[in-house]
Amino acid sequence: MKSPKTPEMKQAPAVDTQDKPTSGQVGPAPEVADKSKTPPIADNAVPFEKAKRLPVLCAVREQKAQQALPAGEHF
Repeated sequence: MKSPKTPEMKQAPAVDTQDKPTSGQVGPAPEVADKSKTPPIADNAVPFEKAKRLPVLCAVREQKAQQALPAGEHF
């Protein structure tokens, strides 16, 4: 029963060697560069503005939660 496990251990490094040449080809890199040049950057600005508001929203929720609790209790 130990012998079937040894071929599996040998297959794992083979998969790693196959991944290394694909990363060496640098095929996806130009595609990423092309996507960065496209206009959807304006669409990305909207979630960024929402991300700026998140700390404010969290602070408001904390204030409401503290008001809901009695003065002596904290969570």
